[in-house]
Amino acid sequence: AMPPVAAVVDASASACVTRRSTSRAASTSAMGASAPAAGARAVRGGWITQRRTPTVREPHRATPERQDALGGQDFIYSQRSGVEEELFKGSVLGVDADVATGEHRESGLRTFSNVGDGFYVPERFMQRVAVHVAKNILNDSGGIPVPTPLILGIWGGKGCGKTFNVELACKAMGLTPIVTSAGELEDRVAGEPGALLRRRYLRAARYTRETGKLCCLIINDLDAGIGKFKDDLGTVNSQITHGTLMNICDNPTMVSEGTVWRSDFKNKNARVPIIVTGNDFSKLYAPLTRDGRMDLWYWTPSTAEMVDMLHALVKDDGLKKSCCETLVAAFPNQPLDFFGATRARVYDEAIREMIFNVGLADLNDALVGEEKQRVTLDTVDISLDALLRCGRELAQEQQNVNDIQLAREYMRWQEPEELANAQAVERSRQDRPPPTMEIDVETQQLLDDARAKMLQASERAAAEAPPAPVEEEEPEIEALPWRVENIGEAQRLYESGVRVLDVRPVKDFNRETLKGALSTPAAVRTGGLSDAVDTPDIEAMLAAIAADKKFADKSSPIVVFHGAEDSAAYHVDALHALSKVFDDVIEVDGGLPFYLKHFTPSGKRRPRYVGYGSENEETFWTASN
Repeated sequence: AMPPVAAVVDASASACVTRRSTSRAASTSAMGASAPAAGARAVRGGWITQRRTPTVREPHRATPERQDALGGQDFIYSQRSGVEEELFKGSVLGVDADVATGEHRESGLRTFSNVGDGFYVPERFMQRVAVHVAKNILNDSGGIPVPTPLILGIWGGKGCGKTFNVELACKAMGLTPIVTSAGELEDRVAGEPGALLRRRYLRAARYTRETGKLCCLIINDLDAGIGKFKDDLGTVNSQITHGTLMNICDNPTMVSEGTVWRSDFKNKNARVPIIVTGNDFSKLYAPLTRDGRMDLWYWTPSTAEMVDMLHALVKDDGLKKSCCETLVAAFPNQPLDFFGATRARVYDEAIREMIFNVGLADLNDALVGEEKQRVTLDTVDISLDALLRCGRELAQEQQNVNDIQLAREYMRWQEPEELANAQAVERSRQDRPPPTMEIDVETQQLLDDARAKMLQASERAAAEAPPAPVEEEEPEIEALPWRVENIGEAQRLYESGVRVLDVRPVKDFNRETLKGALSTPAAVRTGGLSDAVDTPDIEAMLAAIAADKKFADKSSPIVVFHGAEDSAAYHVDALHALSKVFDDVIEVDGGLPFYLKHFTPSGKRRPRYVGYGSENEETFWTASN
């Protein structure tokens, strides 16, 4: 067999030869007998054609057995061109190409094809949803002149059928919604949940205008997604989601995805009703739930509605409505999902029996193995007695959760009232008199002997122990006769004009110092860079200060810079000597080396830098670190 690409090339070349031979034959028949010489040449042309024709391979037609990707064609035609090609519409894939129709793309629309028929929706629930949807659509078309809340907030206890009844109501009305869950209202990117709601709202608006079918936006468990609970600081996304919903309510026909607004009539979108469900809307931002934005409705089914919904759930099991009334009366405070869980629990006994018959070793093949090896459940008899028994078991499990409360036991020291209760219990236990125990004579004698041996051992250990060392009292640290200030205060004094002294050797002063500082060296340096030796000379420093008329005023403060560790051998003595001459001597903590890390020699602050060193007092924090 020839490869597919070679077959296509060979077929194309053969088609060119055939077309060229056909044109020559046509020209021969047109000329006729009036040109015999030309006819003879045409015959020769025909002879050439007849000679090459047996070597031409006809293009191979695609057959169901063909397994190549292109189905034997030169290229894939568009599905709208009328050509039926093998890959996308024939026996290879058997479906239309998504490139042409787009019907296989994800749209986010819910059709509720997974929800079966036969369920019961309470009439007042259906009316509430239908009125809200119709009222918003009429408001968009100008049919009613009154303000209409865009959001219908259905809230109530857990498991009372809020979300499921909304889906059933939408299916009954032929309404195609876009559903958003509470888990989608948080994202690692700030602002993404708000943008998601805007995109889905506009998607529903376009669907309504393009198809002429009703569409709405449903958000389930809104309070769980963006509600503010105890000790919950909230997130940026919850704030943005609140603001997005309020903005959509205020301007339902002008919702932007962040693009530039159009100046024509197309800048407006269709109004889309929004239905949200939750358990406690008091956890939401109050301006979102105000009248005019959200139509709040507390849903709690009555006993008759509960019986009707339960009967629609179990009528295929052969239970009558009277059985449902008995079941609801037996568990009066349970929501609708409790009875659904009760019905599912009835199957547990049949499943256990199936596992026992199959065996744990063969359970994998029986459940997910080959089709012929899989087993199915026998018919399960769901009776009223079985439902009552399973319901009592579930109710007992719920009561265990409420009574035992292990989480409270583990976290009892976290709550103030729990801490007070625990302390009261502990005090009552301590105030209780100890239990009295009667000890016989033999046991008492053994206790006395043990106490005597322990006393003798402690006396012997005390006699043999070395004398305890006498702790010497640490001498009190004498207060310094000068002040020690940080570089910030030193900079303030420097900028105010206070005199500045540099007690380092002259070589260090000439190399780098603070602008305007006076050199009063308290040491003399000898040697080079590698063998430098600083010899203290406090008397020379005092003599230089006494001879300088700049220091005639001894009452004014002076700021002293030293070399920190490099001048540790003499700068303390220098400060003591200066304190006897001047009334207010101020030492800069860290000396001039530490000062120059944060300020330039001209007295200007250096740019802050990012670091984690112990000397980096002013770390510049950024979003990265």
